[in-house]
Amino acid sequence: MKIRFVKEVMMMALLLSNSTLFAQDVQTSTTTAPEVERSDSKKPWSIAADLSTYSNTFASESVEAERGTSLDLTASVVVSPLLKLSLNAVVDKSFVGQQDTTMSDTGISLSIKGYEFNKNLASVHSVAGVVPTSETSREVARLKGAMSVTNGLSYAENWATLTYRLTVRRNFHEFNINADGAKNAEYSFANRLTAAVPLYKKLSMDLDFIFRDLITYDQNQRQNFAFSTGLNYELKNNLNVYISTSNEGSAVKANGRDSNISVFDDKSSTYGAGVNYVF
Repeated sequence: MKIRFVKEVMMMALLLSNSTLFAQDVQTSTTTAPEVERSDSKKPWSIAADLSTYSNTFASESVEAERGTSLDLTASVVVSPLLKLSLNAVVDKSFVGQQDTTMSDTGISLSIKGYEFNKNLASVHSVAGVVPTSETSREVARLKGAMSVTNGLSYAENWATLTYRLTVRRNFHEFNINADGAKNAEYSFANRLTAAVPLYKKLSMDLDFIFRDLITYDQNQRQNFAFSTGLNYELKNNLNVYISTSNEGSAVKANGRDSNISVFDDKSSTYGAGVNYVF
């Protein structure tokens, strides 16, 4: 679901701010505004729940607009002053067509506390694995699993927090070509830039852009992109509401030359609203 990118930024910001041991990672590993003091910040564990509804902007006489609701769950535990383990999965309910309920792949990540160059600049590191719990991944892509390594830099000021990450991922498929006849990607290299901008008191804005290079098993290459932005309001400690929009797709048009990257597209953009809370 396209709207998920900006949700990941907000969910991780809430999770990290919920732990004393990783309190400094609010500036090093997320794109959130300066931390608000939490009354329960000494808990070594947390569970973040995000419930949202979404719809895309394209519809015609023969094609109904994509609509649905999703529940995004992330459980995290601080295992040491330097390490934090997280588990994430999404359940999605579609209101179009057969109105299927689906589950995403399950992600398992280990965040590693970065090196602080100064009070504003720090490195960002994590390793992750993917368990193919999604029916599409198992039955169509025939994915057996994946692993990735992420490194980056985060710069925090009062006016914004900027984070750049480079993620290298290796996929493991049963076949080089999926059930629909498309080539599976063996490797991906994702450049991700996120920004969190405090606007007024409890109001903030998140921006998230990803440019990804995919390499297939026969060494062919393709690129895609994803962009999202969200407007967030903190109702109280650990409880946020938001509205957001996102767009993603191939980085080039069908002619293979012209750029297809855009912030908004009347045929592919998705907008939504939701609420998230950290227990």
